Amino acid sequence: LDLRGNPGGLLDSAVATADLLLREGLIVQVTRRRGPVERYNATAEGTFPPMPVVVLVDSRTASAAEIVAGALRVHVRAVLVGTRTCGKGCVQSMLSLPGGLGQVNLTTSEYFLDGSRAVSRRRGGERWGVDPHEQVILLPSSRERLADLRDQAEVLPATRAPTTRPSSETASEPVSMLDRMLEADTQLARAVELLKNPQEMDVLLRLAAAEMEAERAKTKTNEKRPDNSRKEPAP
Repeated sequence: LDLRGNPGGLLDSAVATADLLLREGLIVQVTRRRGPVERYNATAEGTFPPMPVVVLVDSRTASAAEIVAGALRVHVRAVLVGTRTCGKGCVQSMLSLPGGLGQVNLTTSEYFLDGSRAVSRRRGGERWGVDPHEQVILLPSSRERLADLRDQAEVLPATRAPTTRPSSETASEPVSMLDRMLEADTQLARAVELLKNPQEMDVLLRLAAAEMEAERAKTKTNEKRPDNSRKEPAP
């Protein structure tokens, strides 16, 4: 699932996409300045059969795309490869202007993964977005090469008569294009490598699950500690 460069979209679409791969559990929690908290949960109906999933993310993976990537990471459903996501955890309401003059996108709420973890990047904060299980950096030169290859891949082959049998050279062209893209795209190449090795994926998911469990335990311990900030000064 390639979410690199995906700026997001509708909240409902993000929830529906994550729900295709999750049978149960919280996908995202939306908190508004005023009004009740909304929790969107996965359901078993319509869920895809079990299959290995790798999600590609980068610093331009934002908003609703972060909901999908984050939900799959929290529920240990997919291995994330790439770099940390954008950190745009805001939900916008689209208000139409009278007379068909356009619309105003107004930020009205914020979403949280796992019920408590904010995705939004805050000034001075060190943690935001969704972290990959494996960080794989794509060099600027590789980005340019990939852009050229994608442009070439969009060009349709020359039209042939239905009875004409394609030559062996033409038949192998899609394979050679794929090989060139995998050579340039280190993130995609790593994803393909992981999909061919389910045992390695399982190790990464188990380690991530253990880290999240330790983090939750640490959070609970901190919540139980008494707050000494309000103690009265000694006489």
